[in-house]
Amino acid sequence: MTNPIDVATGVQLSWHYNQQIAIYKLNAITSTSLQEWSDYVISLLEESPKDKPYLVAHDISQSGLGLLYSTAVSNDIFNIGILPETRDKVESILNANPEWQVRLGLIVSASLSGRLARVLFQKNDPNSQIQFKAFFYQDPAIEWLIGTTTQ
Repeated sequence: MTNPIDVATGVQLSWHYNQQIAIYKLNAITSTSLQEWSDYVISLLEESPKDKPYLVAHDISQSGLGLLYSTAVSNDIFNIGILPETRDKVESILNANPEWQVRLGLIVSASLSGRLARVLFQKNDPNSQIQFKAFFYQDPAIEWLIGTTTQ
């Protein structure tokens, strides 16, 4: 793991598994920090090598932040680009690179409201370029992401 860097106020990035997995940890939410985080993610998506899967975890497990985050992103918690308005940009990047695989592990608090349970455990489309899964702890999320590198 690399030392965390601040990519926005209240959002830190650390790299794991030989710089193959990006983990963003959300510690505070403001509209400005979500915009800065979103901009950072879009830049990273654009710059990432397309011959390797994009492996990322969004850790929103900090007490009290899960519902705030969900509300701030219009319940689109599995959006790689964070904010709803980035969905078209993410789709454009993926459409330009149809073989590129993207994986998002979402780390949530075990006490997260049942309001999100339906969203958290929705099924992936196995033919989709983007796969996602929710976890209560970071280690299982990393293990799932690592497992995708050998498939």
